[in-house]
Amino acid sequence: MTDPAGHEPESAPMSRREARAAAARSQSGSEGQPAGEAPAPMTSGPSAGAAAAPADPQSGAPAAQPGVQPGTPAQPGAQAQPGAQAQPGAQAQPEASAQPEASAQPTRRAAAGTADARDGLTDMADLFAAEPVPAADVKQKRRKRRRGCLVGLIVMLVVLGGIIAAGVTVYNVFGDQIRDALGMSEPADFEAGTEGEPVMISIGAGETGLDISSTLYNAGVTKTSGAFYDYVRGLSNPEEFYPGLYELKSHMTSQAAYEALINPENKRENTLLIREGEPTALIYEELASVLEISVDEVKAAAADPSQFGVSAASLEGWLFPATYTLEPGTSAHDAIQTLVNRMVQALDEAGVPAEKRQEILTIASIVQREGRTDDFPKVARVIYNRLEPSNTETHGLLQMDSTVQYGVGKLTLGVVSTSDADRENDNPYNTYLHPGLPAGPISSPGDAAIAAALNPAEGPWFYFVTVNLDTGETLFATTYAEQQANEEKWHQWCEENPDSGCY
Repeated sequence: MTDPAGHEPESAPMSRREARAAAARSQSGSEGQPAGEAPAPMTSGPSAGAAAAPADPQSGAPAAQPGVQPGTPAQPGAQAQPGAQAQPGAQAQPEASAQPEASAQPTRRAAAGTADARDGLTDMADLFAAEPVPAADVKQKRRKRRRGCLVGLIVMLVVLGGIIAAGVTVYNVFGDQIRDALGMSEPADFEAGTEGEPVMISIGAGETGLDISSTLYNAGVTKTSGAFYDYVRGLSNPEEFYPGLYELKSHMTSQAAYEALINPENKRENTLLIREGEPTALIYEELASVLEISVDEVKAAAADPSQFGVSAASLEGWLFPATYTLEPGTSAHDAIQTLVNRMVQALDEAGVPAEKRQEILTIASIVQREGRTDDFPKVARVIYNRLEPSNTETHGLLQMDSTVQYGVGKLTLGVVSTSDADRENDNPYNTYLHPGLPAGPISSPGDAAIAAALNPAEGPWFYFVTVNLDTGETLFATTYAEQQANEEKWHQWCEENPDSGCY
């Protein structure tokens, strides 16, 4: 149809969706033809889902569709117009079946779609058309994704591990402060009102608050080794402690122990307490205090050991640790004889031959100073292993700090370690320089140490070190490498407890 001026009417513009639908129908229509044949023109049959055009009431022919000129031949891919005549000589085509996927669109929309393509508009379906991806590329992408996830997981674990390690380190260094701040630390004192059995405590001349604190802890009076010392340091004006024997009770608070020690009623007159592991230097001071004479008088009385039946250079190790009640007016000689007789009794009860007394006392005195009661048999075994002629680990050297301390006069200072200068000091008690046993005993051993010296435990150990002075925990080793690892624990404990007497 033309307008009065003879121009073709302009087609209404198509939307992009309509253009895509028209292109899809055109493509599907051409793909349905056999190879080598031109597509058959579509007839004016109804599309799927569309009603047939109404017939003309006069001629009975189908009514013409608006906008389509009658008699125009059908174009491929477009709807046949009603009333169209077949071309001369052309064979009539059967009526095309309606396509179920797309409805017939007006020719003007197809033309509009073609115009859009000419104008450079790109079909959205083409933009998002999926190209086939090779299987190898898919697998590679999956591997990359898995690798990326694995790397992320590893990084996360490393970061988390670093945080945990840092937390553990902080807790190990500042654990006590953290527990104190949170109120989780265990009390350093026993609870008030939990006192137990009576305990005799001896305070020697010249002992400090730290010495007394250790004595109270070892006797079971206080709960920790530093509790009493910390309490006394916190007092604005603490009273002086006097040498002597005092009766206290087990499981006392530091305050209760302090008040008992400054109370004259708790002091026992004419009572002498010798503790296990004490050397004669302390015992003579305690004797002098009880007998109310000078220390020089006691030393003069003990100068000749043969007067007491002892065939040794001194009475070191021969004064048995126990509690003695001395009659008023007892002489220094008689008091010393009482102590020696009690040691001979202990040796005989243990089954020590008379000719072995000095040797057993020497070994027992080292055992008494070096370990706690539970470890006495193992400490004795270390000594015997080192004394063996076949010892190629230390070549006969005992290397005991206690004997070195005794040789340089430091055994009573409350220090458990020795310096390089101490170990280089050449004296008969320096077991770092001289193989075998020292010149004689270094302290007064008790029954348990004597028994260990007679019956050492079975084992291959050549080394031991106490790694915690509060608990007495001691670690034993067969090789020097193991000993070095144990010594690291000891040094760490000393760093964390600088006032404990390590150095």
